Amino acid sequence: MTIRPTSIPLFLAVLLAASPAPATITYIDAVEGTSGNTFATAGSLSDTCWVGPNSSSTSSTQWNKREGIGDSNGPAIFQGSSSTTPPPELTTTVTGLAAGTYTVWAFFWDQIDSDAQNWVLSAGLTSGSLNTYSAPGEPTVPGATTSNVQWAGTLSFDSSVNVDGYNDGNPTLLRQLFGINLGDAVVSGTGSLDVYLGNNLTTGAANRTWYEGVGYELVPEPSSTALLGLAALSVLRRRRS
Repeated sequence: MTIRPTSIPLFLAVLLAASPAPATITYIDAVEGTSGNTFATAGSLSDTCWVGPNSSSTSSTQWNKREGIGDSNGPAIFQGSSSTTPPPELTTTVTGLAAGTYTVWAFFWDQIDSDAQNWVLSAGLTSGSLNTYSAPGEPTVPGATTSNVQWAGTLSFDSSVNVDGYNDGNPTLLRQLFGINLGDAVVSGTGSLDVYLGNNLTTGAANRTWYEGVGYELVPEPSSTALLGLAALSVLRRRRS
């Protein structure tokens, strides 16, 4: 098909209209308890025995609930410390979704400084099958990958999300929020999806997990773009006749 010069502006305009708009991520903070969304996998929201004290101390069987952290996007951050007996796997459930395909994210904090610390997160869309993720440029943690991990400041959200902060105002201890692209999940009539999180750190006294929350973005249906593309071809054909 030959496109006449006078048709090019219209053709480009229709192609731009047919292209999906840039997706934005809806952030969901991890919250425990009956009115929350996060619980020990195979447990229930009402069972909070997996939640430990508000402290930085190591707990081999619980996630420490770190309250009052200025960086946080919610009331608390859940911390897992390096231990030969890690705390239980967590499930964060996102509800109220329309049927469709969603790209799913998990978010964690890392402290960016000159020491050997590396804060990581184990995450996945299948219980018991989690990968451990590390922020790019940080010291290596055995078994961790930086694949599909990026600073949250490079992502687009549909609401305000804090992506960096400082430890007690110390400018040399920058904390940054990182997002893990866990891939796509299909939501059916149930309108919900589960994200599974863990702390699989077994070595490194300074290493830890600071789990913050999850996110999702709707993957545009290709049929909508295809229909608009057909409409563009139809318009051009009529203009040539």
